[in-house]
Amino acid sequence: MAESRKFRRYNFRAHDRALHEKNSSMKSAPWEQYVIPGMKKYELGCDVDKEKIFDFPFLADEDSVSYLQQHGKIMFIVRGPPGTGKKTLSEMLLKYYPSAAYCCADRYFAETFTSDRNRETLKESHDYCEKLVTDACLNSKSPIIIQNTHVRKWEMQKYLDLAAKHSYTVIMAITLFKFDVSVQALAKTNSDGLDFNYFKRRMRSWDHVLPYITGWFLCPEDASYILNSLKRSLKILLNDGRFCRIFDIYDDDALFHQYKARRLLCCVASYAKSKADMEKYYFSAPVQNYCGKSCVITILGYIVSESIVNAIVHIEDDLKCLLYKDSAPMNKHYNVAEELNTLELDDNIIEFGATIPLSQEFSANGKTTTFENWKCDEVISATNSTLICVAQKDKETKKEFHNSLSSVQDNEGEDDTGYHLT
Repeated sequence: MAESRKFRRYNFRAHDRALHEKNSSMKSAPWEQYVIPGMKKYELGCDVDKEKIFDFPFLADEDSVSYLQQHGKIMFIVRGPPGTGKKTLSEMLLKYYPSAAYCCADRYFAETFTSDRNRETLKESHDYCEKLVTDACLNSKSPIIIQNTHVRKWEMQKYLDLAAKHSYTVIMAITLFKFDVSVQALAKTNSDGLDFNYFKRRMRSWDHVLPYITGWFLCPEDASYILNSLKRSLKILLNDGRFCRIFDIYDDDALFHQYKARRLLCCVASYAKSKADMEKYYFSAPVQNYCGKSCVITILGYIVSESIVNAIVHIEDDLKCLLYKDSAPMNKHYNVAEELNTLELDDNIIEFGATIPLSQEFSANGKTTTFENWKCDEVISATNSTLICVAQKDKETKKEFHNSLSSVQDNEGEDDTGYHLT
């Protein structure tokens, strides 16, 4: 029996899980560093229809919009230099997601009748925006739309922190790549009185924020449903004497205290072993075309070992191009912790592997779940399969997280004692 579910791809949602490009070493301007194959760029100030310019899947694809509307934990971060349509894009988002919480630093000046923009009032405006986002997260509003320039990574850091803390899925809505941008064009077309030197200084500081991980992320209710399904499957194993002897588990209480459930369930498509690898992958046409788009993946069953439980995921042929294949296959000697240090990521990446008690009650109804009969003689292709780490042994340590992350990417696999549930 298979569980078909719609999920989506997106820039991985936590600030420390993003690769920060150092602009000082770049010969070309940072916003000119990457060209997305097949992505049409428009002239600033053109009269082309906005729906044609901002044809992101989370606006243009009906299934994706429907899924994101009911997801429950979505945060849109709208970023781009002045004059590239951030307000227009935000208005489009509000049209498709009318229940959204809209947060923008400029709202401070409109709602407090403050006209003077100086260092002090600008700081107050961003503090005001941060409070709006914090309140929205605390009240589980979804989606949350945050519209600011966000030129530097640190300018959006606090919002990525909030997303990680409150388990929000972040979608980066970047206006920059939709236009043929130059400092001269920005200075000529902007209506805020910003001059050439302002844009030259700001655009020289532009930070590309690459994801550390991409994949299909389950909405909270679907994740709860999968965990509930896993608990039912694990209880079946208690009828198997061999399982009980190997795992030294003989009752429900011991079984559900053997593992802790992952707080965030993600079917990993790629994760960065280097900045260069992720640049090449992330700025490819297939990945960019799927960012923010819902897809169907099929969970075939579970692989259970003493330290980890993975769901076996079947990927359709048209999504295989999104599974990143490293030129240097990972092996058991690969040290993920060392790689994280070279990528300048701090320990907050552990949020991705945060756990909750498996013994607690989970929802029995998924939002996008459908059941299909999987034929016993139906072939399952290994090249179309990947994993979701669903639960892990009751140890919330960096080593456990890194090992589980490595297991998702280990193409060769290592022999272990495990049970395959279908």
